[in-house]
Amino acid sequence: MKNHGTPRKEEWTHQQVAQIQSVFVKAIPDAVEKTNLSPESVINAVKNNGQGITNLVSIMLSDMVNYAPKLGPPNPKSNEYAKPLWKEGKMVIDGVDGSQTFANMDHMDKLFASVSPRFFFDPPHVGTLEDPELGANEPGKPTGERPVIVCEQVKAGTIEQILRSINPNLDELCFTQHQIINFAKKYRHKLRPHPGFTYFLFKSHNRFLIANLEQSDENDLKIIADLIVPFSEESLSYVEELGQAPLHIVCPY
Repeated sequence: MKNHGTPRKEEWTHQQVAQIQSVFVKAIPDAVEKTNLSPESVINAVKNNGQGITNLVSIMLSDMVNYAPKLGPPNPKSNEYAKPLWKEGKMVIDGVDGSQTFANMDHMDKLFASVSPRFFFDPPHVGTLEDPELGANEPGKPTGERPVIVCEQVKAGTIEQILRSINPNLDELCFTQHQIINFAKKYRHKLRPHPGFTYFLFKSHNRFLIANLEQSDENDLKIIADLIVPFSEESLSYVEELGQAPLHIVCPY
């Protein structure tokens, strides 16, 4: 049998270390309270190789699942249809409360040249690409900071092929509308000018939708916002050609 040697240890990222620290910081005080131990006795026990705090550790480990942060999707990798543009640098969407939608955003006239009426309807209708009454006027849940990366299309394909090549779990690619608006405010210079498109996947009334943002003019960077139904009969058969301005998709990671 061949000896393949000791497997190489994967290095922890700063984000992973911070997540683990956060779990322990939250779990230890609650475990101490449940065991009626004083902070001083816990500190002394740690100094004595952990003697006397077996029950504390057991409770802390069993409770950790309640404090563990939801891990984000895996880092996008180059694939048949898309590649991550790491050269664009790290971008972070701010923590937001989810209240803003494209139909009710603040200062819309200062940032957006136009917003499709498709965003404004509520409750939803059974929409197609030709039916503007799609019902996307639904606020989202509060979200924390979210690192994002831009992925660029490298091969012609349907919207579904391109999205699932980045992450088969489409829910992990989704933003809230408030997060998309925050990205537009912070990084509008990253949006593609016409005829290029920048896609953001989101859900409204339990349906996958796409916010398609583009710069209306390279000088004033005003934004045009359109709405696409990615898995309607029409769009499933529509192929995104590569062309001179490949599609960009903003993705969480």
